[in-house]
Amino acid sequence: MKQKVNVKEMGYYDAMAHLGIPFFNWGGLKATEELIEMCKVDETKSVLIVGCGSGYQAFHIAEKYRCKVVGIDIAENMVNWAKERAENSNLDEQVEFQYGDAMNIPFDDNTFDIVITEFVSIFLKDKDKAFIEYARILKPGGFVGINEIFKSNENPPEIDEKLKEVEKIFEQISCLDFPILTPKEWKDFFEKAGLVDISAIECEPKQDFKEMVKSVGGKWKFTKLTLKILYYTMTRSSLGKKLRGVGRVKSGFRKCRDYIGYLLCVGKKPI
Repeated sequence: MKQKVNVKEMGYYDAMAHLGIPFFNWGGLKATEELIEMCKVDETKSVLIVGCGSGYQAFHIAEKYRCKVVGIDIAENMVNWAKERAENSNLDEQVEFQYGDAMNIPFDDNTFDIVITEFVSIFLKDKDKAFIEYARILKPGGFVGINEIFKSNENPPEIDEKLKEVEKIFEQISCLDFPILTPKEWKDFFEKAGLVDISAIECEPKQDFKEMVKSVGGKWKFTKLTLKILYYTMTRSSLGKKLRGVGRVKSGFRKCRDYIGYLLCVGKKPI
């Protein structure tokens, strides 16, 4: 008998996976493509995606570049969803998914040519350790590429206050760290991990609505998902509280949009 799950009381990430919400990075697939180009992905490369979510980016990379892609995620429901997608695709020999912690990645040194992570590192409590792990499992000459939220180096006091409020709201609903860092602070993690030739592109905060619909599985599934989210948002459950909090975070970001964006940053492991 299938075990009944109480989605209303689930933790943040497992609940998002159970509802059917992939994780959307700012910039959508266009940002992922830019990051792939910066990391020099091709059919000869092995790619690890840290925080793979439902596997959407992993499938895109494997299908377009015909390379081997492995995804890890700390949310078991996300990993299960990605595995189910793989079983129902023609890419099951090229993509692989498993549970894994970014701060203790379950692979040997010098295993992958490329490590990519999008909107994941911001949530990690020990970012220094995570970046050292990214570099450890990378082959000499390989690349680490991230897509993460950033804030301007200098902001008006009211913007800094609003961003602190956004950080606090998201930390409360997710029980995760959510420090919005400057481009320099992100680059420092690359340097401390021993990565070199660091390059970065600062981009305006954007999401591709069409890509969001496609990643969910089409218009009908997106409509069902939207109605489901609206239902839970109106409930008094812990999930409803989390979803209302997400709405407040988005509202806060809109008020600060001239001072924030997403950063595409890549570093190379010395040969």
